[in-house]
Amino acid sequence: GHRGDYASTPAYLYVDGRGRMLRFEQAAGNGPGICRRLPGGDHEVLLYQGADCGFAVAAVDAVALDRDGKPMGPAALRRSRGYTYVVPVEGAFSYTLRGGKVEAGLALRCDRSEVIPGERVVVHGADAHPWQAPPTARPGERLWAEFEGAWIDFTVVPMTDTALRLEGDDLVLALRSHLADASEVEVAAFGQTARGALQPGRVSEIRLPLGAPTAEDAMLVPVVLRAGDLVQTLECGLRVLAAPLTVTVLPDGFVAGMGLRGEPERADFGTTSGHVLRRRTSCGDVAKEAIFMHPPWVGAVGYSFARFEDIALPAALPAAFRAVVGKADGSHLGDGIVYRVVVHDTAGRRTVVAEQAVTAHAWVPIAGDLTPWAGQRVALQLIADVGPADDSSGDWACWADLRIETLEPVLHRRLEDRPEALRREPGPHPLPGLTVEQCRRARRGWLRYDGIGFEGNSPTYGSTGVLNAVDLGVMAPAGGSERDGVWAEGVGVELTPAAIASLGRCNTFVLRNPRKDYFKVRRFWIELELADGRRASSDVSTAVFTQPPGWPHAEGILVPHGQDITVELWFRPVP
Repeated sequence: GHRGDYASTPAYLYVDGRGRMLRFEQAAGNGPGICRRLPGGDHEVLLYQGADCGFAVAAVDAVALDRDGKPMGPAALRRSRGYTYVVPVEGAFSYTLRGGKVEAGLALRCDRSEVIPGERVVVHGADAHPWQAPPTARPGERLWAEFEGAWIDFTVVPMTDTALRLEGDDLVLALRSHLADASEVEVAAFGQTARGALQPGRVSEIRLPLGAPTAEDAMLVPVVLRAGDLVQTLECGLRVLAAPLTVTVLPDGFVAGMGLRGEPERADFGTTSGHVLRRRTSCGDVAKEAIFMHPPWVGAVGYSFARFEDIALPAALPAAFRAVVGKADGSHLGDGIVYRVVVHDTAGRRTVVAEQAVTAHAWVPIAGDLTPWAGQRVALQLIADVGPADDSSGDWACWADLRIETLEPVLHRRLEDRPEALRREPGPHPLPGLTVEQCRRARRGWLRYDGIGFEGNSPTYGSTGVLNAVDLGVMAPAGGSERDGVWAEGVGVELTPAAIASLGRCNTFVLRNPRKDYFKVRRFWIELELADGRRASSDVSTAVFTQPPGWPHAEGILVPHGQDITVELWFRPVP
């Protein structure tokens, strides 16, 4: 359910619907509102940031006050469903409501306090009055209707609260109905149509078969729901990826221990100061939730480990263990750290399936093929050992992004929890017949973008970029004007030969902001000068990204400090 706040005290009434209109015994509101009790039956009402709040108090008239408590002029009152509301006056800080005997007037009634865009209802006073919510009304909007000199309020809600999920090649919609009565509903999306039944206040599921995916893609698709003459449209962000697919999940817990040279493994670290624990760790200025290890180092030489027990591997799909390992920032480099992944089978055999040395403050991938154990139950042991010189100083070892997934990429769908990130338009240089090979042989290339407040290559607040896991170095500044809302447009960072060689149909750009600059960026795209001199371009990603969310000029997708901004850039086939 949805939480709200309400208090009724001798001194005041308080309500906060936290973004949704909630009604309590003596107050109703969609945001924070206070009604102070004053001597003589008067009240002072304060509405925070445009909240619409009503209070069960008697008032004959109201006066708007400025921040100094000086009168600004009269404010209108509306009485609806047992509450008194003040009609906001621009610039007012609060309102004084004068108490007194309120003449018993007509009270309008309607069975529906929440209405769907386009819904028709009947409002009852002395007569019955048909009324329709505007079809263009937006959920959360507050509507008022006046009949016979009286008012009644409504809150706009969607036809359904909708949750989407994928089950195999089906899109499943869980629909909680806000309709007044039971109704048939038709759902249309991805060229498919399905029907189901909705019951007020209950969740119904409707399944749309999508068929097996055939090619990588990323799309925003409208999902249209129709119940009678009511329509609800929402956007579904969907990716089709050729990527490894998770096949099983590692257990939450693990057994920690160490292995000293020439001795059996044991769980007790004794006085060696070796340890294994979970914590957030940064390598190369990139922070991740990690398993942090330090090999034993006080009076001993060896390794630390975390062992995950009883993992069931799939029989049908060849699997692999993958992760990233690193040396935590601030540590002495020494002779590095050696990481190993060991498989233990039910017969007690142990097999090293991956080994990786790390000698810098950076995250490095590690992977091991688990195909020989398909259909079996195994244990996985993750080891952090000292380097070849047995130097354990500064061996701050980290494992992150642990996963067991298909050995080879699998074409599969994934729902995007931020659909806006998939919004794009054709680039300025569409080229019919453009191939991936032509992109990779381009003479030159640039990453283009717009920005406001983006320092780029500043020594103090600079940011860096990575395209398809290839480091682009520092970014170009895109300052624009924060005050006037003017964007610096078409700023370019030249691609390295390695970045050009990495290009594919779908390309992933990661913007890193370790120095916590405040900015917003948009309209990322790739421009290429091909080997024959022609220009080509990717689609333009039109999403706006702001970092951090609390910046006064924020808009679009809000990304907290400490998280990277990730943008997909697509080269689409042009007819």
